[in-house]
Formats: sequence, C-alpha cells, structure tokens
Amino acid sequence: MLITMSDKKIQRLAVLQDVRDHRITQVRAAEILNLSTRQITRLLQKLNQDGVSGLAHASRGQPGHHRHDELLKSKCLSIISEHLLGFGP
Repeated sequence: MLITMSDKKIQRLAVLQDVRDHRITQVRAAEILNLSTRQITRLLQKLNQDGVSGLAHASRGQPGHHRHDELLKSKCLSIISEHLLGFGP
C-alpha cells in the first residue's frame, strides 16, 4: 500500500527515528513536535510495530461514515436534472 505523507508527517517521522536511534530524548522530541511525552511513546510503539504505515491515521483510505450510497445520490441527481433544473440562484 502506497502511503503519502505531508511535510509535517515527514518531520514527525524523522524526529521519531532520531529518538529510536538515541540521538534525542523523548522529552526533546515532544518539545520539537509540540506533543506530550506520552504521545511520543505511543507513536514510537506504532512505528516499531507497524513501521511507517503505523503513523498514518487508521481510517485513511476508508469511506466516511456519513456518506450516502450511490443509488440515493443518482436518484437525487436525476430528480434535480428532470424537475428542478430552472430553480436556484
């Protein structure tokens, strides 16, 4: 699975790798990333267990919970295009 990361996430990964390689402490990493030391510990655990993909949000790539199904969407669009085309601003 291809994972795209923002610049902020890439910086987060670099700092966490520095902590893992004992170049900086968890406290210093928390200051750099503006997170708590507990959150740094959680992120390190996910990085060690799942690798880089563990840092991505778990819901990434999944459809939203409040999404309407395609049948309803197509019905609404057909009603609008047939009966309500002249309405609106």
